[in-house]
Amino acid sequence: MKKLLLSIFTVMLGIATTYATETDVVFSTMGYENAEEVTTTTVGDITITFNANGNSNSPKYYNSGTAIRMYPNNIMTITSASEDISSIVLTFSGPTYTYNGGLKANPTLSSGSYTEDGVTGTWTGSAKTIEITCPDASSGSIRLQSVKVNTGAAAAVSTPTFDPAGGTYYAAQTVAIACATEGAKIYYTIDGTEPTSASTEYTAPLDIVSTTTVKALAVLGDDVSAVATETYTISTITQVSSVAAFVALTDGDVVQITIPLIAIYQNGQYLYVTDGTDYTLIYGSTGQTYTNGMIIPAGIEGKKTTYRGLIEFASPVQSTFQAGQDGTAVSPTVATLDQITADSQNTYVQFNGVSFTPNIDNTKQGFLSSGDASLATYNQFNIDYPTDLEKTYDVVGFVSVYNSTVQLNVVSFTEASGTGLRDLVNADVIITTDYSAIHVNTADNAQITVFNAVGQPIVKTAANAGSTLLQVAPGFYIVKVDNKTTKVLVK
Repeated sequence: MKKLLLSIFTVMLGIATTYATETDVVFSTMGYENAEEVTTTTVGDITITFNANGNSNSPKYYNSGTAIRMYPNNIMTITSASEDISSIVLTFSGPTYTYNGGLKANPTLSSGSYTEDGVTGTWTGSAKTIEITCPDASSGSIRLQSVKVNTGAAAAVSTPTFDPAGGTYYAAQTVAIACATEGAKIYYTIDGTEPTSASTEYTAPLDIVSTTTVKALAVLGDDVSAVATETYTISTITQVSSVAAFVALTDGDVVQITIPLIAIYQNGQYLYVTDGTDYTLIYGSTGQTYTNGMIIPAGIEGKKTTYRGLIEFASPVQSTFQAGQDGTAVSPTVATLDQITADSQNTYVQFNGVSFTPNIDNTKQGFLSSGDASLATYNQFNIDYPTDLEKTYDVVGFVSVYNSTVQLNVVSFTEASGTGLRDLVNADVIITTDYSAIHVNTADNAQITVFNAVGQPIVKTAANAGSTLLQVAPGFYIVKVDNKTTKVLVK
């Protein structure tokens, strides 16, 4: 029941002898827990149903973006139990969050016509049920903040519109209200109450200097429009002159970075940058394309957030991102696996001569290893993971954090010049496998370490003269003998 208590309201609007019903559902105030899966909500005669439609990610509500995230192929179905649906307005968190780095959601609808500007999607038609299907994209999600459903006949007077639209601004705004119906008068309120023909008549643009909700309706004779509502949040902005100062901010702080930054790598919603000393991730659509070494002009604005342990410059304000200027490409910092901690997050790094083992249960995951050290990997950018597990690689990527796991978002694998055990000629180490067993034939007292598929050492022992038998469960393993490593599959 909690999902029906807050900011869900049904407004009955009398229009002479014709009636229309508007149902407005604002997800941020419905009582959802963070990351809660959403399925079905019924408000009056309107039922909204969500389903995954074959995607492993089902629609969920997240506090970040204050919206329901819908992933590729997810479906939302809107059904009216009474009159036909005449229009639907979808409000998104903005073009920051879409599919494959695009600027619009562009869903498929089962009937009617649909237009979208990247922030608002509007459907018109006549149907009892509308099915809205997200694109069959390879990545991304939309963030749906609210759904407004109109049923029955449309009002004879057009609903007022606002310019600019509501949102978060960092300076006072001058708001104009208009109505497309010739001769209609507009009445408005700014105190949260519903407007009537007895409210203040609109005659000139409004100066909004603090957070304000404006509601307006239009009247022509006996005909009354639907109520239009926009909220203008006027926020303060914190200026910083380094990435380190940005990282030190409190989550939720709106920030302007007053120095130029250097772009390193951009892929979809991900843009990694540096100020020459420290690194951070800009997450979201900037409206610009940057390549390694480009200088991003000073003045970019966004919000400091931490998502599952990873610090992000989120909700970038596109108008503050200007075209990049030519600069010098940034090279990764060469590091060893044992140097990487959560404090290294977003750092551009390279590991040389490391082994790779995939996670057989999740093709996006794997781990790198070198000696006793290991580091989880995540294939965020859908690169080709190596298939020859006997070789070693030079690996480039960005350190990331997901919950308590430190991992590498890999950008590239390049075969290293060194070799693995099985490439050695006349090697003094022979490793074979049997059912649930690894046999190591090497010199007496050689140090043997066996790592499982998530990089955890499960066996540490000194070799016996001749063959050493190691009993293990079926699976992928890395076997290290002194300073040599190889990978084996045990059946």
